Amino acid sequence: MASTIVKEAEDLPFPELRAVFSYWRAQRGAHFAPSWDEIDMMTFPPAILPKCLAIDAIPDSLDFRFRYWGTGFTELHGYDLTGKLLSDISLDGAVEVLQEQYQEVMEHRLPRMSVNRLLTEKNLHIKNTSVRLPLSTDRQTVDKLISLVVSNFDRDSRGSASRRATAYVVSE
Repeated sequence: MASTIVKEAEDLPFPELRAVFSYWRAQRGAHFAPSWDEIDMMTFPPAILPKCLAIDAIPDSLDFRFRYWGTGFTELHGYDLTGKLLSDISLDGAVEVLQEQYQEVMEHRLPRMSVNRLLTEKNLHIKNTSVRLPLSTDRQTVDKLISLVVSNFDRDSRGSASRRATAYVVSE
């Protein structure tokens, strides 16, 4: 798995990711994670909201439902998945990679950062740096996640992404 545990805001490479991580950490108090009710996305830096996902875990399933799909993802991919399932994503390889990364957060109950490269449906080479933050309603299990993404055009488009019309690959 190409993700790392995030322990401190300084572990994150972008200021907007550090700001949301610090907010998440303050909201959790003495618990491993805050609940969804304790999160106010309107306090997030405005620049990150378009590249933010709020995700519900589907009980007894490997699938997830997008509670909130930021407009930046709609512009990037050409579709809105608010209210839809992770399994509805058509980008080659994305479902498997994201399921594994989301499950890792759920199992370990820790924030994780990953870097993924992809070739979008619009034929754009993108490098995504993501932080995924656990949320817990019962203070025991992760039942929701927040995913925040900083995207950059990827000038190093090596690997399988350059050979297919659409691809999603873990790169780091």
